[in-house]
Amino acid sequence: MQITSKNAPSRAQKLVEEDDVIFATTRPTLQRFAMIDADYAGEVASTGYCVLRADKSKVLPKWIYFNLSTTAFYSHVEQSQEGSAYPAISDAKVKEFKIALPSLVEQALIVSILDKFDALVNDLSSGLPAEIKTRRQQYEYYRNRLLTFKEAA
Repeated sequence: MQITSKNAPSRAQKLVEEDDVIFATTRPTLQRFAMIDADYAGEVASTGYCVLRADKSKVLPKWIYFNLSTTAFYSHVEQSQEGSAYPAISDAKVKEFKIALPSLVEQALIVSILDKFDALVNDLSSGLPAEIKTRRQQYEYYRNRLLTFKEAA
């Protein structure tokens, strides 16, 4: 039997679309969020996730995604969550968080830069070689500076 929004349990009544951003509303300070890719479009999500869908005429989905990783959003979540044994935040409280909305062109530029940094930090195949190269250059620079002496007159 295939699960759809009509026959899914009451806890799982949200359909996600490609480029939606989902945020786990239970234990929210763990900052569990993801962007839905084409493989998961049309799937049913638990109501334990807040589904954020971009109005693409105003905001890029990745802009929303990166804003969820900010310290400002973390603070908002920390202040808005309720309960101590099983802390949670409502969808409404998640959606109350205000993000800056520069032009789509500016958003795209910033997202592009953040994507590159994200790849460098999280992708060992590209990040580690880049880090090694940078450290080698730094080492060579300081080695040359430290070992260069003026001629004694």
